[in-house]
Amino acid sequence: MPSEMWVQLAPEEVYYEFDVVLGETYADKDFGNVCLKPGEGGKTLGFWANKNGQALITPDDVSLLNGLNLYKPTGWTYPPFANTAQIGNYLLKVTAKDIRWMLSAQLIATKLNVLHGFLSNSTIVYVGPSSYVPTGFITIGEILDNAYNALSGTRAEQEYWKDLLDGLNNNRFPFLCSEPCSVEYP
Repeated sequence: MPSEMWVQLAPEEVYYEFDVVLGETYADKDFGNVCLKPGEGGKTLGFWANKNGQALITPDDVSLLNGLNLYKPTGWTYPPFANTAQIGNYLLKVTAKDIRWMLSAQLIATKLNVLHGFLSNSTIVYVGPSSYVPTGFITIGEILDNAYNALSGTRAEQEYWKDLLDGLNNNRFPFLCSEPCSVEYP
């Protein structure tokens, strides 16, 4: 494989083995590789809780976040949020004591990243194959949709989607390149 970040899509068996005979035509041997680039643009929970992130959050954002199925910690009066200060407090106080809270917090950060153009719903991310994402490729919009649904799912689902959101917000996952990549061999 060339240097850079590439993922082999075909063949599934990792390679083909056959003898090449001069003058013969060979078909049905598909090869496929995709080029990835480092993920970028994600802003963390800390960014959205600090004055820089808080200054970007609009009343429309607050309204949109209130439409999500976010976890309300025991003893808390929100969500739904009345203002940006409550969003910041929610993000600053989050604990993993109940994974739904951490999932909700990461969901807020990713949604705000999309709403403010730091990330795009249509960006294809490589997260590696799993039972949740068999091909390893998924859009940011699909990650958000699955995270919303996981809030009412099992702990394993919540943990998985929380980790993906956290990875997006911290730029840990590579993105599929939208244009052809140059190839440099070592």
